[in-house]
Amino acid sequence: TSVVESWLCPSKCVCPTEMIVRCDNAQLDRVPSNLPPYTTELSLQNNRIRVVTGQHLRLLPYLEKLDLSNNSVKMIAASAMDTLSSLHRLIIVGNPVHCSCALLPLLNLFEYDDDLCSSPEEFQGKTIHESLKMTCIKSDRNIREADSSASGSGLPLEFDLTLTLFDANCSEWTASHRQRYFFDPKN
Repeated sequence: TSVVESWLCPSKCVCPTEMIVRCDNAQLDRVPSNLPPYTTELSLQNNRIRVVTGQHLRLLPYLEKLDLSNNSVKMIAASAMDTLSSLHRLIIVGNPVHCSCALLPLLNLFEYDDDLCSSPEEFQGKTIHESLKMTCIKSDRNIREADSSASGSGLPLEFDLTLTLFDANCSEWTASHRQRYFFDPKN
């Protein structure tokens, strides 16, 4: 038999198809290890899952939606999503999420912009988006009058934009961009 024909639904889960797995209200403390390989949607709502790592999800390259609502998830390792190139929806509503720069690579996957941090203390009650942008992304803009001998009409201005990001290890990397514009005060 082929892999497609021999898939089994994990115990405590319901699989309407080999692509949709629902393990809701199953009192699970971790992501099941024997998920069908062609799973595109995995719902783990209302369980006791605390941590999600790469080990849990590495065999699900087709996963598009992961629902971890109402668990005890404090940490999602960014490496957990490394093999999930198809993932574009991550739902973590109702979890005591610890907000750190380790979540930054996952920011665009979160289904809702109003998911809240439960720790550290300075971020309690703030949204994950707000907390990560405040902590992990810094930008500086420097606008100054450029050398007036430059060609072009109007007042030359230069803009420097520096964006500093912090990775999961709190290591910093910076990207800079300089742009020159000519401002005509007559317009």
